[in-house]
Amino acid sequence: MDIEGAEYEVLEALLASSLRPRHLPVEFHYRFAGIGKRSAAHVRSRLSDDGCRTIFISPTGREISFIRD
Repeated sequence: MDIEGAEYEVLEALLASSLRPRHLPVEFHYRFAGIGKRSAAHVRSRLSDDGCRTIFISPTGREISFIRD
Protein backbone atom coordinates (compact mmCIF):
# COMPACT_ATOMS: atom_id res chain seq x y z
CA MET A 1 0.00 0.00 0.00
CA ASP A 2 1.68 3.18 -1.19
CA ILE A 3 -0.99 5.88 -1.04
CA GLU A 4 0.98 8.99 -0.07
CA GLY A 5 -0.24 9.70 3.45
CA ALA A 6 -3.74 8.24 3.12
CA GLU A 7 -2.56 4.92 4.59
CA TYR A 8 -3.48 5.99 8.12
CA GLU A 9 -7.12 6.65 7.26
CA VAL A 10 -7.35 3.52 5.11
CA LEU A 11 -5.79 1.30 7.79
CA GLU A 12 -8.14 2.67 10.47
CA ALA A 13 -11.11 1.99 8.14
CA LEU A 14 -9.77 -1.51 7.48
CA LEU A 15 -9.51 -2.17 11.22
CA ALA A 16 -13.09 -0.97 11.67
CA SER A 17 -14.34 -3.32 8.93
CA SER A 18 -14.71 -7.08 8.81
CA LEU A 19 -11.98 -7.41 6.16
CA ARG A 20 -8.85 -9.14 7.41
CA PRO A 21 -6.19 -9.47 4.70
CA ARG A 22 -3.53 -12.08 5.39
CA HIS A 23 -0.63 -10.01 4.02
CA LEU A 24 -0.45 -6.24 4.27
CA PRO A 25 2.58 -4.36 2.89
CA VAL A 26 2.49 -0.64 3.77
CA GLU A 27 4.70 2.34 3.00
CA PHE A 28 4.29 4.88 5.80
CA HIS A 29 4.68 8.57 4.92
CA TYR A 30 5.71 11.06 7.59
CA ARG A 31 6.41 14.12 5.47
CA PHE A 32 2.87 15.49 5.30
CA ALA A 33 1.54 18.11 7.73
CA GLY A 34 -0.04 16.56 10.81
CA ILE A 35 1.46 13.13 10.16
CA GLY A 36 4.47 12.00 12.13
CA LYS A 37 6.12 8.86 13.34
CA ARG A 38 3.68 8.81 16.24
CA SER A 39 0.82 8.24 13.76
CA ALA A 40 2.65 5.24 12.32
CA ALA A 41 3.41 3.85 15.77
CA HIS A 42 -0.25 4.16 16.72
CA VAL A 43 -1.57 2.33 13.67
CA ARG A 44 1.16 -0.33 13.95
CA SER A 45 0.08 -0.94 17.54
CA ARG A 46 -3.56 -1.22 16.44
CA LEU A 47 -2.61 -3.72 13.73
CA SER A 48 -0.65 -5.75 16.26
CA ASP A 49 -3.59 -5.74 18.68
CA ASP A 50 -5.74 -7.00 15.80
CA GLY A 51 -3.51 -10.02 15.18
CA CYS A 52 -1.00 -8.74 12.63
CA ARG A 53 2.70 -9.24 13.13
CA THR A 54 5.56 -7.47 11.44
CA ILE A 55 7.55 -9.66 9.05
CA PHE A 56 9.65 -7.02 7.29
CA ILE A 57 10.91 -3.50 7.92
CA SER A 58 12.97 -1.78 5.24
CA PRO A 59 16.26 -0.07 6.14
CA THR A 60 14.48 3.32 6.09
CA GLY A 61 11.74 2.05 8.40
CA ARG A 62 9.02 3.38 6.12
CA GLU A 63 8.13 0.14 4.32
CA ILE A 64 6.67 -2.46 6.63
CA SER A 65 4.97 -5.76 5.83
CA PHE A 66 2.49 -7.35 8.18
CA ILE A 67 1.05 -10.85 8.13
CA ARG A 68 -1.92 -12.34 9.89
CA ASP A 69 -1.37 -15.92 11.03
